Amino acid sequence: QDRHADPETIQQTAWCMLRGNIDKIPHFTDNKIILIDIEDVLKPNESGQSLTIVIDGPPGIGKTTLCRKLLNMWANGQIKHQQYDLVIYCPLRNIRIAQASTLRDLFVYQCREVDAVTEWFDRRHGEGLLIIFDGWDELSVDLRRHSLASRIICKKLLHKCSVIVTSRSYASSSLLDLDSINRHVAVMGFKVQEIENV
Repeated sequence: QDRHADPETIQQTAWCMLRGNIDKIPHFTDNKIILIDIEDVLKPNESGQSLTIVIDGPPGIGKTTLCRKLLNMWANGQIKHQQYDLVIYCPLRNIRIAQASTLRDLFVYQCREVDAVTEWFDRRHGEGLLIIFDGWDELSVDLRRHSLASRIICKKLLHKCSVIVTSRSYASSSLLDLDSINRHVAVMGFKVQEIENV
């Protein structure tokens, strides 16, 4: 759901659901299913604001698979809305990432270039950066409220960066209530042949 669209569009657009073909996403409007390309998950909104996308679904349904597919597509220049200089994949089950306090802490593999990269994105308030926080439901309730991830998702830090957050459905309700969320994708699963293409 695009929260920054006009009220009529918001009323017509229920959500996006991913089922069946990994390269297409059924988009529901007015009780009709419209297939959109997977890279349209990252399609910029008309306001030009950074994206904050929630991807949810039951355990094992393919949320991480979808994120890896998007990451792979970005790395290979296959996203038609290529607007990111860097994409950082952050599995929140990694305690070091879950408890990170700076952007630098999100880089699991440290090298001397990390300082220059993080300073550059700090100066730009995250513009050109996409962070994928995978596994919101794996954070404690306290970390969901008071973590680097929550500050970035709520746009209190790096407000110009785009964010994808995956979560099991039971924990995504706290995200969907945030004003910063402008797109919601519900993953319905993949066929075995489709997973092989990731």
